[in-house]
Amino acid sequence: ELVALLAETLPQGGQIILQSDVLDVAAAMVDCFVEDPRFQRSGDRWLPHSPFPAQTEREELTLGKGLPVYRAIFQRI
Repeated sequence: ELVALLAETLPQGGQIILQSDVLDVAAAMVDCFVEDPRFQRSGDRWLPHSPFPAQTEREELTLGKGLPVYRAIFQRI
């Protein structure tokens, strides 16, 4: 499983940033990381803004249509 592999290779304090414009996909990704005790979510709500200064093309397109992008950050503990 990808989450287990990331937990084994990511050093403590490392971050995983999840992002999708599809709520069901974003929620499923979050659920996978929540289930692994080696990761802790930063906050319990979707991030309102990207932590990156640049946006992906998909992000620009989605936001340009006035649609949301769902984001979450997890930290390896």
